[in-house]
Amino acid sequence: MSVHLRQCKVLSDPEPVGGFSMVKVSRLCTATGARMQNPCRLVLAMLCLAALVACRQGEPEGPSATVGAFTKGRPSVLLITLDTTRADHLEPYGANDVETPALSALAERGIVFEHAVATTPITGPSHASLLTGLYPRRHGVRNNLTHHLPESVPTLAELLSAAGYRTAAFVSAVVLEGRYGFDQGFEVYDDDLRATSAIRQTRRITERSAEVTAQRALAWLDGLGDDEPYFLWVHFYDPHLPYSPPSPWAERFRERPYDGEIAFMDSQIGRVLQHPRAAGDDVMVAAIGDHGEGLGDHGEKAHGLLVYESTIRVPWILKLPGGPSGVRIATPISQVDLVPTIAELVTLGPATDLEGLEGRSLLPLLRGDDWTTERLLFAEAELPFFSYGWVRLRSVRQGTMKYIHAPVTELYDLDHDPGESNNLADGQGSEVQRLAIEIETWSAIDEYSDSTAPVDAKTAEMLLALGYGAADAGRPEGEGHGNPVELISVHEELQEIHRLMFEGQFAEAVDGVRGVLAKDPENLSALRDLSRGLLNLGRLDEAAQAAATASAVAPWSAQAFQVEADVEYRRAHYERALELIDQSLELDARFLEARLDRSRYLAALGRRDEAIREIEALLEESADNHSVALRYAEIVELPAEDFRAAEDRLRTVLSKNPYLVEAWMLLGKVFTTEGRSSEAAAVYREALTYRADNADLQTRLALLLAESARPEAEPALREAIRTSSTSRADLHVALGEILATRDRGEEARQQFEIAARSTTFSAGTRNSRGTALLRLGRIAEAEGVWRELIRDHPDYGRAWLNMASLSIQRGEWAEVERFARVAVEREPRSAAAWNNLAIGLEELGRSAEAEAAYRYAGEVDPRDYRALFNLGILLRKSSRYDEAAETQQRVLSRNPRHAGAHFELGALFAG
Repeated sequence: MSVHLRQCKVLSDPEPVGGFSMVKVSRLCTATGARMQNPCRLVLAMLCLAALVACRQGEPEGPSATVGAFTKGRPSVLLITLDTTRADHLEPYGANDVETPALSALAERGIVFEHAVATTPITGPSHASLLTGLYPRRHGVRNNLTHHLPESVPTLAELLSAAGYRTAAFVSAVVLEGRYGFDQGFEVYDDDLRATSAIRQTRRITERSAEVTAQRALAWLDGLGDDEPYFLWVHFYDPHLPYSPPSPWAERFRERPYDGEIAFMDSQIGRVLQHPRAAGDDVMVAAIGDHGEGLGDHGEKAHGLLVYESTIRVPWILKLPGGPSGVRIATPISQVDLVPTIAELVTLGPATDLEGLEGRSLLPLLRGDDWTTERLLFAEAELPFFSYGWVRLRSVRQGTMKYIHAPVTELYDLDHDPGESNNLADGQGSEVQRLAIEIETWSAIDEYSDSTAPVDAKTAEMLLALGYGAADAGRPEGEGHGNPVELISVHEELQEIHRLMFEGQFAEAVDGVRGVLAKDPENLSALRDLSRGLLNLGRLDEAAQAAATASAVAPWSAQAFQVEADVEYRRAHYERALELIDQSLELDARFLEARLDRSRYLAALGRRDEAIREIEALLEESADNHSVALRYAEIVELPAEDFRAAEDRLRTVLSKNPYLVEAWMLLGKVFTTEGRSSEAAAVYREALTYRADNADLQTRLALLLAESARPEAEPALREAIRTSSTSRADLHVALGEILATRDRGEEARQQFEIAARSTTFSAGTRNSRGTALLRLGRIAEAEGVWRELIRDHPDYGRAWLNMASLSIQRGEWAEVERFARVAVEREPRSAAAWNNLAIGLEELGRSAEAEAAYRYAGEVDPRDYRALFNLGILLRKSSRYDEAAETQQRVLSRNPRHAGAHFELGALFAG
C-alpha cells in the first residue's frame, strides 16, 4: 500500500452536520438503540461536541481540581499504540529486567492505569475499538484482514478532523492497512510497509520497523505549524512474532528476544516523545496496548485464541495537559474508554455525556467524581471461530471477578488469582449465571454482518506469516465446535506446520497436518495446508483429494472452491477448474483472486478473447492491484510479445513490493522468451537477494544457467537440488546433460535414473522425465510421456519439440516437420525448435526453407551453435565451400572443442 494523502470524507447528504454524514447518524442511532433509552444520544453529543470545539477555539478553560488548567485553547493528541505488549513486561508495571525508559518517563509525567482491558486479543479489531469507542460487534471488525471498518461507523479521527485538527497516522503492520477502513478521517495515512530499514530485511513485508515508522511520524510533525492542533496516531508492531530485535538489543536480550523487541520499541517511542511538538505541556499523550502475548501462559505462545489476562490485560499510560503526574489508578477500565476521554478533553469544558458509546470518559475518575467499580468490561476472541470453526470465547470482568464464557465455564477472582489458575465456577453458580446472562445480552448485539472482506491467497499467506490461521470470513454464523482452551495445542502445531511450509519442508509439514486432522478432522485451515503441502510435493492426485474434502466440509467457502480449482488447473483439468472457480464466484462475486484465476483458466482453454475481456475489466477496476498487474502481463502482454510493456509493468510492481516471487519469475520469463537469457539470470539473482530461501527462484536460475551452458551451472543445479523439497526431474536431467558433456557418463546416468523415477507435478517436470527415459534408452516410455503431455498441455511447446527430436532419430521427416512447426508456433523464440524444423525441411529436400530456418535459429539465440553447425553442413552440400568454412569457424569460436566443426573444416580444407 502507498501513503494516502486524503481529504476528509466528502459529505453527500443534504444537511451535513458537524462533520458527520446523516448516513453515519442513522446507522449509529440504530446501532445504539438496543442499549440506550435515547438511541441518538451519542450522535447528538458528538455533533454538539464538534460544534462546541469549533466555536471555542482559543478560549481557555479555568483550572479544575485534579486535571489542571490548559495553557492553550485546544490540546493536540498523540496516540501511541503498542502492539503485542504485555503490561507486566514494562518498567511502569513492575518489570525490573526490561529497559523502557521512555515509557517510564511518560508514566512519571502522567497516569498509569493498572488494569486496562483489551476488547479482543488481536490487532485489527482492538485498534478499531480504540478508534471508535465501540466493541467489535458494534464496529464490525471481528478479525484481522477478513473484516473492514464500515464507512458508516464514526471514528475519532473524523471527529477531530471536523473540529479543525490536522490528522495523520503511521502504522507498522499489514493488518492496519487503510483498505480495511482504518484510514477514515486521516489527512495522511501512511501504511507503506516497503520502506523498512536493514534491521528488518529478514522479515517479510507484513510489518515495518519502529525506526522507520518513528522517522516518518517525526517528519510529519516537522511540517506542522506552531499553532496547528493535531491528532497523530503512531503504531509500533515490533514485539509481535517473530521476535528479532536489532543490535544492540539482540545481544543484550539474547535469551529474551521478546523483551528486546519491547526495549527497541521504547527507544523509538522516546524519539517521538522528544519532538518539540510532542514534548510540550499542551499535548495529550496516550500510550496504550492493543493486546498482550501468551508467552506460554495457559499453553498459548502468541495471542488471538484465548481471553486470559496474559493477552487481554494491556498497558495504558496517559499524560494530560496540565494534568496530574505520577498517579496510578487501580480501577479497571477498557480500551473503549479512549474515544470518550479524548472527546471530553477537547471540549475544554465539563464532562460531555457520551454514554451512547460503549466506553466512558476517564476524566471524571481522575477528578475524583463518583465512579462505580461494578462496571462490566467485555472481551471476545473471534479468531478460533473464523480460523478453525471452534467456539468463540467471551469474557466479562466486573470488579475483581472475571467470567469466561466457554464450553467449560471459568470464573476467577483476579485480586487473589491474577494468573487465573483457580477456577471458581463450580462453587459460585449464582455468580456464574448472572454473568452468563450479561454475556448473552452483550453478545446479542451484532450490527455489521456486512463488514467482511474477501480473503485471497496473498491475504491468507500474510495471516499465516503473522502467526494467525487462514481465516474465512464467509463462515456462516454459529457457535462452532471445540473448545479453544482444550485445542490450543492444535493451534500451536499448525503454527509449526506453517513454519515448515515457509521453509520449504513440505514432507514434514504434510506429516504434521495429518496428525492435526486426526484430532480435528474438519479443521478447514489444516485441510488447506494438507492440499498445499501435497501440491508442493508434486502429489497432485492426493492434493486434489484433500482440496475436495475441504470443499465438502465447507460448501459455504469461496476459498475452498478456489483452492480446489487451482489444484485441478495444475492437473491440466481446465474445464473442471473453470467449473469450480465459477462455484467460488457464486459464493463471493467480490473474490478478486477467483476472478483472476478464471481469466487464466479461460486462456488455458483457448478462449483468449474472453480471458482478455475479463482481465481488462479487472485492470480498469483495480489498476493499482499487484495481482491484477501480474495476470495482465501474463495473459495479455506476454502472448502478444509486447515485451517492453510487460517489463515496465512488472518492474513497477516490484518497485512497490520487491518480495513478490511471482513478479520476479514473470520478469525472468519475459527476458527468456525474448532471448535475453543473461538479463533473465540477473533478474533471478536480484530476486534471490530478497527471497534467498525461495526454491522456485533457485531452480529457475539453475535451469537457465544450464540451458545457457554457463560454467556456474553445475554448482547452481546441485544447490537447487539440495534445497528442493522434492526430487525434481528437470533439475536432475539438466545436471545429467552437463555431466554427459564432460565425459562423466556414469554420474550422468545416475542423474537420469533419479529423474526417471521422480514425481512429476508440472508440464516441465513431466517433459524432463521423458528426456531422462530417452537418455536411458527407454524410447517407447519417453514417447508415451510426451504424447500424454501433448494431450494434457497442447500449448506446451517443448513436448512438441521433443517429439520432433524423437522423429529425427527415427528418420520420419514428415513427422519432424509436423511436430516442429507446432513447436515454433508455441515457442517462436526457441532456437532448438527452429533447428529441428530446419533438419526436417532439409531431409525433405527443401533446402532454401531449411537454410532460412537455420539462420533464424541463429538470430533467436546467437550463442546456440547447433543450428549454425547444421547450416555449415547444408552450405557444404550446396557447394558453397567458403561460406561453409566461415560458418564452421564461427561454431568453433563459440565451442572450441566441437569435434564435428573441426572435422568439417578439415574436410573443407583438404578438398
